[in-house]
Amino acid sequence: SAYTEKTLVERREFTDLLNSIRFSGFSFSESEYVEGVSSLALPVFDRDKRVVGAVSIIFPQGQYDENDLHDRLIEKLLRCTNDIGAVF
Repeated sequence: SAYTEKTLVERREFTDLLNSIRFSGFSFSESEYVEGVSSLALPVFDRDKRVVGAVSIIFPQGQYDENDLHDRLIEKLLRCTNDIGAVF
């Protein structure tokens, strides 16, 4: 069952989302789990390019626009994931 009206529950929608995440390198969601809360997540890769974890942040929906996400948040989280992945 869905947590909110925006929760993906159809397998095809979920598969499409996973493909989009693989292509973009990050996951962004708005009110999919908790109404009014957005999240951004990036994978942590080890030296062999295997996923060993993830880093995510949550924030109030609407706090950041698309430019902020790309220019500020994704860039900072990418540095964080690279630093973490360097020790694996």
